[in-house]
Amino acid sequence: MDEIYYDSPRTGEELDAAFSKLATIDQSVQQAEQSAADAKTQAKAAASSAAAAAGSASDAQTQASQAQQQAAAAARSAGDAADSATTAQQKAENAAAQATAASQSADAAAQSAQDAAASVAGIQDDVAQSAENARSAAASAEAAASDATRAEEAAQRAEQIADFDPSKFATAEQGAKADTAVQPEDLGNYALKSEVPSSPADIGAATAAQGAKADTALQPGALNGYALKSDIPQSPADLGAATAAQGAKADTAVQPADLAGYAKASDIPDELPNPNALTLQLNGSSQSSYDGRYARTVNITPSAIGAATSAQGARADTALQPGALNGYAQTSDIPEELPNPQSLGIRLGQYGSTTYYDGSAAKTVTITPESIGAQPSGSSDYMQRETYDPQSKNRDIFAYPSHLYKATFLLDNWSSSSPYTQTVSVKAVDGGPAITPQSHMTTGLLIDDTLPDDTIDAIQEAARLIDNGRKTFGSGTITCVLRGDKPDTDAEIFFNATNRPTT
Repeated sequence: MDEIYYDSPRTGEELDAAFSKLATIDQSVQQAEQSAADAKTQAKAAASSAAAAAGSASDAQTQASQAQQQAAAAARSAGDAADSATTAQQKAENAAAQATAASQSADAAAQSAQDAAASVAGIQDDVAQSAENARSAAASAEAAASDATRAEEAAQRAEQIADFDPSKFATAEQGAKADTAVQPEDLGNYALKSEVPSSPADIGAATAAQGAKADTALQPGALNGYALKSDIPQSPADLGAATAAQGAKADTAVQPADLAGYAKASDIPDELPNPNALTLQLNGSSQSSYDGRYARTVNITPSAIGAATSAQGARADTALQPGALNGYAQTSDIPEELPNPQSLGIRLGQYGSTTYYDGSAAKTVTITPESIGAQPSGSSDYMQRETYDPQSKNRDIFAYPSHLYKATFLLDNWSSSSPYTQTVSVKAVDGGPAITPQSHMTTGLLIDDTLPDDTIDAIQEAARLIDNGRKTFGSGTITCVLRGDKPDTDAEIFFNATNRPTT
């Protein structure tokens, strides 16, 4: 339990006198309690006497009321007995005697009430005195209790003073030193011993050995004229060169001069007449010939060929007349040209386009070895399908050539926090088609090597960061997302891309 010390304003003699009064105070308290109990008893007795006096006064008032009622009855009897004076006189005397007795009873009752009232007044005085005595006794008891409390507190303080141990407190010399001692708030500009760096690594500095190596290390400017590892071609394709196998085939390939005896597509006519024309004669009369160069219609009628005989003429006499042919088609209603119900489809090669012919118009389909993917007989100057399409992708490898594009990423247009994002427009340099979401790069990022060396170094570092990011194409745009550092300069970059699907 913590010790508590109290500096009392009283002297030791005063405390001793207070302690000596404790027994007297206890007796005063007991006497006050007894006086209060006696006062309560007397008050109860006075209340009983007052109740009895009040009862006597009530009885006296009842008797007086009865006497008055009897007097009234006598008066009524006197009035009723007017026919007998003697009887009336006697009754009057009796009534007067009764009235006198009633009056005396009333006087006695009044005296008894006065005596009871005096007794009650005396009892009330006694009760008031007893109550005053009780209040005085209670005040004395309260003062005695207060003195007892102060005496008990003084005794506790005296006991605590007796238990005082100076060794638990600082000496005057120690207090003087404490007044001039350094306080915690005075150490705000001082570091803890654990906060003082003990090695270069603690402050992120290089060691002496590392500094010596840094003095002799190559700086970025010393690497001008050197190629990055990623810039060194790894295959003939990186240089746009043919492989050895392709070179060997090129050595034996057919040259343009070797094709002098072959027809070009422009040499093949769109229309080619039949070698022998078709000539129709109608009843010996020659008509226009047909060799396939133009569409022709020959109308053959019975009259033109003299088809009707005399027998047929006889039958014509009984033939139906024009009016009976309503609902039938006339010759003019019959089309001069009528397509075949099923057309003929001609496809050149497995992956060539299909030409349909149903007879409604003349068509010419020229079939050559090239058009069906075959080599001319005895020739080896055409690339086999297994060479240009080894994975059977069924695509024209020349339909999606790669083109050169450029995009400019500006320093101030990167997003404010990582991952850093920027979307820029892409422009074709060599007339290629617009970039689409299906486009993909066919080379790494390139820069303009005609710029000054220091500019090339800065843009080359920016291009490296962009090349390491995630890049996606949009409609005429490219978006780059960087997870690490972002470039610290504007960067105009170049790259080759194609719209050919990746699969």
